[in-house]
This record gives sequence, C-alpha cells and structure tokens, in this order.
Amino acid sequence: MEPSDEARKYFQIGVELLQDPDGARYEEALKSFRQAYQISPSWKILGNFGLSALKLERCVEAIDAYERYLSGGGAQIDPSERAQIQRDLDIMKNSTGSVTLHVKGGTAVTVNDTRTRAVGGPVINAYQLAANQTLTLRLVAGHHSIVATADGKQAGLELDISSDTKLDQELDLDKSPVAAPGPAPAPVPAVPAPAPPAAAAQAHGMSGVRTVGLVVGGVGVAALVGGAVTGILGASKQSSLNNECPNHTCAYHTAAEEKSFNSDKDSLKTYGTATTALLIGGGVLAATGVTLFIAGGSKHEEGVSLLTTFGPFGASLAARGAF
Repeated sequence: MEPSDEARKYFQIGVELLQDPDGARYEEALKSFRQAYQISPSWKILGNFGLSALKLERCVEAIDAYERYLSGGGAQIDPSERAQIQRDLDIMKNSTGSVTLHVKGGTAVTVNDTRTRAVGGPVINAYQLAANQTLTLRLVAGHHSIVATADGKQAGLELDISSDTKLDQELDLDKSPVAAPGPAPAPVPAVPAPAPPAAAAQAHGMSGVRTVGLVVGGVGVAALVGGAVTGILGASKQSSLNNECPNHTCAYHTAAEEKSFNSDKDSLKTYGTATTALLIGGGVLAATGVTLFIAGGSKHEEGVSLLTTFGPFGASLAARGAF
C-alpha cells in the first residue's frame, strides 16, 4: 500500500525528533511513528518505531515492532542491521521481567510505571486502559513503582524486578482509599504537535538529512582550505631549506645553525603530515556532505541509513530516512 501524504508527514516529524541537535526526543518521536503507522501500516515505519519504544523501555511495543519490521522487510533489510535488531530483541526478551496487571474499577484508567535509576532521573511510562482491563508489561530490572489512577482513586504496587520475574498482580481501585485532591496524570495524546526542529525544516523546505549534509560539507571545505594553507607553508619551508643546502649539500658554521636546520626539517614533516590529513579528510567530508544534501532533497524517496545509539540495552541500530 502506498503511504499517504499525511503518514509521510508524521513519519518525517518523527525522524526530525530523533535527529534533534539537543538530543533525540524518543517519546514525541514514538507518538509520531505510531500515528504514521495507524494511517499507513508500512513495515518501513516499524524500525524507527521499535527504536523509540526500546529507548523509552516500552519493551512490549519495541519487541512487537521489531519482530514485524524484520518479518515485513525480509531481504530488503541490510544484514548488519538485521543482526543488530535481533540482538536487541534477544536482550530485551532475556533481561526483562514480566508483570501482568489486572486493573479493576474505574472508567478510564491511567497506569504509571516509574523505574528508579542509580544514575540519572527516573524512567516513567504511562499506559491508558478502559475499565477492568489487563495490562502486560516487560520491565527492565530494578525497582518499579506502579500506580493506577481513575475517578479520583488510586491503587499502587512497589516491585523489585529481575530478569526471571513473572508476576500476576491485581490493582483494585474500588478497594483503595480515595486519593488526595490533585491534578490527575494527563493522558498521553495520540497526535503530537509538530516539534520546532521539524517545523523549521518544513518551513524552509529542508529535511534534517540536508541540514546535516550542509554542516558536514562545510567542515570538509574548511579542512580543504586548511590543507591548502599548510601546503603553501610547507612549500615555502622546502624552498628555504633548498636554498640553505644547494645540491642537497649542507654546510654549518655553528652548532646553532645545524640545530635550526634540523628544526626546520621537522617543521616541514609536520606541514606535510597535516596537509595530507586535511586534504584527504576534507575531501571525504565534502563528498559526504554533498551526498547527504542530495539524498535529503526528496520527501518521497525511499531511503534508509543506519544510526548507532546507546541505551539500557546497549548499542542499537535503526532505520532512518523517508518512505
């Protein structure tokens, strides 16, 4: 099925959020990818969907998305990407505990799961349930506080989770004391507002990939200019040394002259090394920048690139681009 323009819009917003210069915004990106998939259920969305869910420790969604991504993509998925995603799946399945919550009472229930971390702030996830529903979670090892809220009532659990945890727990809101008055947790909106980076990119007609291309290309050009400067300085130094030693024969009148000559020779080697590194590196960066700029020019191009990220499950790869 050909994806609709609306689905492409939400997908591109998600990609922009993952590429935010201030750090990937996984929660907002997940909402955009979920919206795109609801509109046009293409397997190409599920790589980014799975990565975002994994980083948020929403492991049930991450596992489901990754498994359907590998199944739907088949041979079109790069072998190295497939291997990394399979490793992520194995780690999630083998290092998380399973908790099934039977929530009773309430008409529209919000379940908040909070994992306390030794380093950094807590990891918080919210889930929306109808009355008397069951919720199954895969939870990262550690201490979790789980609170169900509905109609001014609360019921909670404190759990220490390990990789071999398998629990069935009941949360009965009708048997719990009424919570103190206060603002209830806001439900997670299904449709995210376009984020500033994405909005800026759309307003200027430029994707995040093209922006990266401009930056990388600019660095490459700067390196090429630097290489040209060091090359000129090196040539000047070589000419000076040739004048001091005609026909490669050097005569020193004092030890100081010999020391100065040897110092100039060392400087010449340094200029040569720097020139080579700057010209080669600058050429590679400039070419990469041009390639990224061109590749990011089409909104409807089916492009995939790999990005390595790190989180509670180690390094991860995910598909990026447009579909």
